[in-house]
Amino acid sequence: MHAITPVRRAVAISYGGGDQLFTTGIPYGVYIATAGNLVVRLSGDSADRTFSNMNAGQIYPLEVAAIRQTGSTAGGLALFA
Repeated sequence: MHAITPVRRAVAISYGGGDQLFTTGIPYGVYIATAGNLVVRLSGDSADRTFSNMNAGQIYPLEVAAIRQTGSTAGGLALFA
């Protein structure tokens, strides 16, 4: 996790068209607008992780390399870098 750092960039994303992969500028925060599950590959992992029952209106300090379409139900995502 990063020390408290001001957000320099925020990007709204949708995984409706498939997996979202991030190879440069790894996001270090994920905002969830609609509660649900989120399947991600963390930047330091070699396997996907499922975060269940994520609350709406929260920013989660996750460094994600990928957000998977299959299994994800949370919506209104924004990534912070």
